[in-house]
Amino acid sequence: IVNSAKKGEFLKKGLTDLQEKYPFLIKQVRGKGLLLGVEFEVKNQNPGSNYYFLQIASEQGLLAGFISSYLLDKYGFRLAITLNSNNTLRVEPA
Repeated sequence: IVNSAKKGEFLKKGLTDLQEKYPFLIKQVRGKGLLLGVEFEVKNQNPGSNYYFLQIASEQGLLAGFISSYLLDKYGFRLAITLNSNNTLRVEPA
């Protein structure tokens, strides 16, 4: 349990660092230990912006699915979309 708590703190710090780097994309990092959630939301993008597509996906609840697919294809990370929020990914041990 202690090891899980330490790994969870390390993982949460990394995700929080990503949130600070991409505040327009990551709305919230929450959870405890190795059971974490990352909520995505993109707002206030102009139609000509590179991120406008992400805003449309966010509004339709598709953003977490796109991000999950990308992370699986590019890095082999398996993340699941939560059942009660389509823009939140669950980060948990396999």
